[in-house]
Amino acid sequence: MLFLAACALAVLTLALAWRYSPLPELATAERIRGVLVEVREAPWAIIVVVAIFVLGAVVVVPVNMLVLVTAAVFGPWLGILYGGAGTVVSGVAMFLVGAVVGREALERLAGERFRRPLSILRRQGFLTVLTFRLLPVVP
Repeated sequence: MLFLAACALAVLTLALAWRYSPLPELATAERIRGVLVEVREAPWAIIVVVAIFVLGAVVVVPVNMLVLVTAAVFGPWLGILYGGAGTVVSGVAMFLVGAVVGREALERLAGERFRRPLSILRRQGFLTVLTFRLLPVVP
């Protein structure tokens, strides 16, 4: 029950940040679509797509939106390929950031009151990652 409450709190926090911060203005589907349309025919388009996914992960853009925009611009086959590549590379990049920064830094940053919920989330690793990756408000 505590795990579900912690997940709900995390999702709510991210949803509120998305709703009440300037993030949506910086990363709208139309802006991203415009960039992708401009590079659609370029041989290096996949590099731009992957870069957008990595930057999107940094600024908390929902990955589902990025996948849908990519599929809309590049079509079903290239959209799936490019969206999959972007999703994997952004996930690996964020994992590496976490590995470099380390758990101790996260615990110092989060403070004492988040130690227990983070511990629960850590024990449920696969379920936590699956839940956060499938929710539309979480990158």
